[in-house]
Amino acid sequence: MTSVSGAPAEPAVRVAGLGVDRGGRRVVLPQILLCGLLAPRDEMSPALEAISAVLPMTYAVDAMTLPTETSSPGGEQLTDLAVIALAGVAALALGAATLRRRTA
Repeated sequence: MTSVSGAPAEPAVRVAGLGVDRGGRRVVLPQILLCGLLAPRDEMSPALEAISAVLPMTYAVDAMTLPTETSSPGGEQLTDLAVIALAGVAALALGAATLRRRTA
């Protein structure tokens, strides 16, 4: 595959079925390792637990596991979903702000 300029394009790396370029792995991999899927967050060192508290995937894991732990999830799950939505909006805004604009 070649890019618009004719130079060979770097292949995308498949992460969880999504095409992610090499820079995207730097964002996704730490979240997977620290979100609580592989190891419980309360067993992590305080520094890693503090880092995991600001990662959006941590809130996604919490939102998905909360209904299995309680019979009626309420405000805590809504908070998790709000954080996920805000992270998505922030990612879209950052992507739009850094997108190259081409004029004809």
